[in-house]
Amino acid sequence: MRIPISPTERELAKCLGEEGIVSSVPEEFGADALVVSAQGILGIQRKELPHDFLISVQDGRLGKETTLLREKCDFAIVVGEGHFRYYPDGSVATKAPREVHNKVYRRFTRGSIQKIIMEICMVKGCMYLETDDILDTVRLIRTTFEFMNSTIHVGLSRMPKTKGAWGTPTIPELQMGILQAFPGIGPGLAQAIYNHFGRTPLMWTCTVDELNNVPKIGANRAWKLYQCLPPIGINL
Repeated sequence: MRIPISPTERELAKCLGEEGIVSSVPEEFGADALVVSAQGILGIQRKELPHDFLISVQDGRLGKETTLLREKCDFAIVVGEGHFRYYPDGSVATKAPREVHNKVYRRFTRGSIQKIIMEICMVKGCMYLETDDILDTVRLIRTTFEFMNSTIHVGLSRMPKTKGAWGTPTIPELQMGILQAFPGIGPGLAQAIYNHFGRTPLMWTCTVDELNNVPKIGANRAWKLYQCLPPIGINL
């Protein structure tokens, strides 16, 4: 993993060690760090909370940076490093002296911060994520690099596993679970279909040996899968 890091982010580059490369290239993309992969270029803009984030909003830097991120990167993340805290009156809590806080920060409230984050996401088209500290940001960059360079993403594509009434699901329960993957079929209708036919009216169009030939399945798993949809006339 080699991550180009802006010269203004030397602490971030130091934490990344040999994985980070100090370069002015990220700044051309409005980023502090770039992740380059076959999926495209991801720009990451890091803002310490609350001071750096709020000042960059006030002086217009964040607006310019998010515009560049949107225009030049395939994907973009604005990382808020730390967490916002608020005073009882709703204004953002800072360690600045009272006079500085009242002059610079008082106009930033919980509601206005939420609107700024919405603008980052919905108007500028960048994701917004928060990390605990710079080491957590480094972890995020490494995770992002791994994610961007993976060709398979199925974490949200998995169907819920069928659960039996008493632990391990029976063959009928597995078959009714398969029926429920079809649109408009819930547990009641799946049960009615199963009762009407005495089985799930579906079947494999291959033999168990052909199923076994699929890479990574193996004979034991092929047989278990075959039991879920046995050919008509075979009772398991």
